[in-house]
Amino acid sequence: MPEMVLGLDIGSESIKGVLARRRGRADVRVIAAETVNLTEGVDLEAAVKKMAALLKPVVPSGMECVVCIPPSDVMYRQVQLPFRDESKIKKALPFELEPQLPVPVDEVVVSYVHLPENGLLVAAIGKERIRSIIGVVETHLGNVLLIDIATAALALPLLGDKQGAGTGILLDIGASSTFAVFYEQNAIVQIRSFVFGGNTITSALAQDLSCENIEAERIKINSIFGEKSWEKHSTRAKAFCRQFCISLKSTVEFMLLNKTLHSAPGRITLTGGGSLFKPLRDELKKVFPVEIVDYRQPGGLEIDRKIRAAYQSPIMNTALAAVKRAFGKAKSFNFRQGEFEYRHGFGTLRKQFKRWAIAAA
Repeated sequence: MPEMVLGLDIGSESIKGVLARRRGRADVRVIAAETVNLTEGVDLEAAVKKMAALLKPVVPSGMECVVCIPPSDVMYRQVQLPFRDESKIKKALPFELEPQLPVPVDEVVVSYVHLPENGLLVAAIGKERIRSIIGVVETHLGNVLLIDIATAALALPLLGDKQGAGTGILLDIGASSTFAVFYEQNAIVQIRSFVFGGNTITSALAQDLSCENIEAERIKINSIFGEKSWEKHSTRAKAFCRQFCISLKSTVEFMLLNKTLHSAPGRITLTGGGSLFKPLRDELKKVFPVEIVDYRQPGGLEIDRKIRAAYQSPIMNTALAAVKRAFGKAKSFNFRQGEFEYRHGFGTLRKQFKRWAIAAA
């Protein structure tokens, strides 16, 4: 079990890193948190390299990393199998997936979680994507212990909640997209994406208030206008929020019809930068019970005082969930398997390839 882990949240607009040290069996201390934007001309490797430069004063040598990837990078399928034995599943799954995927099954890495009753929620992603992520992260930061889906890692604390045995939704409202995890009986049953995010709200708000996007972003995050001003001047932003709520409600109704969900959600948990916008929360509350997730709260977590004032939980929650994924025992997806399986003591993937090449020769 590593003592220090970097949780890396790779998004479409930015990458975020939370560096934390384990103290005792349950305590976690966050000692650094950084964000690097993927702006024009800054690709993933350049961003990871910049992240490494920001963290080098804290950790001069390499570190252990847990990576979370966007749900939009992954293909999802529900597969029914008449058994739950893991060895049998691994043998049968490729044959079940072959006709369901748009690419050959030997070109993807497959991971899965069990559905509440029978069957599996299977996730598949191209091998080249995984190979690229591992190569870039291990070149500049350190060994990649595992690779999970961002929203699945975020949902783990909710799945372990004894009070959350019913049906619920976790919404991660990012900059350009919103990802939803639907869970039931303490198990993930589906992951969906919506073309709605914080940038949508910011652009609409800038038009409503006749201001620049930078000012609209500040207003959105700080909620510095009152309810009367909101009703009077923010018609476009409010319309976008309402339309998103309608779309989410329609998705739930469809999932109830096709038996993906067996009961209506009892709560919605929000995270991500977009969740900071109070009017959106108010619109959601008209349809579902809403709560804001703060992964600092479940005991044993301490934020270093040097970064405490600047630390924004909704924005850093995914990276923090990645850290907790390494320190915890709960199971989720992991694409670091098969030919990409992490082998402790074998070094980076590049070094492993060299060893395999030597052995093959």
